[in-house]
Amino acid sequence: MKKALLVVVVLCIFAVPVLFAQVGNLGAFNSTLRVESRNHITDITTANMLGGHRITAGESYTLTVRFRLSRDLEDKMQFIFVDRTEGANWWTELTVNDEGSQIPMPLRANTEYSATLRFRATASASSGNRNANALVIITDGVGSRAITINWLEFVLTRN
Repeated sequence: MKKALLVVVVLCIFAVPVLFAQVGNLGAFNSTLRVESRNHITDITTANMLGGHRITAGESYTLTVRFRLSRDLEDKMQFIFVDRTEGANWWTELTVNDEGSQIPMPLRANTEYSATLRFRATASASSGNRNANALVIITDGVGSRAITINWLEFVLTRN
């Protein structure tokens, strides 16, 4: 009985981290949404976000974030994984574009927000290169000034 219980405890200790692998805990940092056309856009390609992992169709991810913005944002703030390499013609979307990857609006400057976003990969990245697995943040709306995002928490988990 004691051996069986020990086996179960050991399996739980080692199996749970494999089932839900935290692939990127970036902690606190700043990023800038630059103006492109009528959108603001940034991509987060920090090497330690996925640690060389290649996003593969069928995988799912959860992103937990806390952040503040430098100015108000009225329209959507959408998150999507994109392959931004030449082999992918500079823009191949890897995850579905649904409500689970957007933050409700409006957002006000200097206010702390938190969200848990879910992604399902519908395509595979061309490689484990960080640019092939870029997390892109896109907004709609008018504005000629860049927006700084102060990330207080940024944890990506592969489910």
